Amino acid sequence: MWPSSSGIAAYSAELLARLSHPGIAQVFESGTVTVDGRPRAYLAMELVPGGDLRAAAARLAPDA
Repeated sequence: MWPSSSGIAAYSAELLARLSHPGIAQVFESGTVTVDGRPRAYLAMELVPGGDLRAAAARLAPDA
């Protein structure tokens, strides 16, 4: 039997929280909250200075 998507998310968050590397933002907390009657997963992560992630990804993306 395949694990549920919420189980996979929880396991992934646990693994990410164990990582310690200067190139990876630290995960401080993870869990699930109910929004509009539906469960939603969340990650509380380290704030990394340096600007907007979307802009950085656009700068680093190869030309399409």
